[in-house]
Amino acid sequence: MIGAILLKRAAKDGFAAVNRHDLDAILERYHEDAVFELPGETVLSGSHVGLAAIRRFYEQWFESMPEIKFTVEHTAVEDI
Repeated sequence: MIGAILLKRAAKDGFAAVNRHDLDAILERYHEDAVFELPGETVLSGSHVGLAAIRRFYEQWFESMPEIKFTVEHTAVEDI
């Protein structure tokens, strides 16, 4: 139960960091060797390997979508 509560809070906090365009708060959630994959055929699509590449992804994403905002309404956790 406590794991579900912590996971829900982490998800909500993560989206709040994206809404603020707070790169430091976003990147602290990634391991230095993380790989962020964005599927599709856009200029931002592909594999972003390591924190520097992931930072560049978010910088470009925020530049291209300055008004982006997520609202977390429901979070479901199963079989934690």
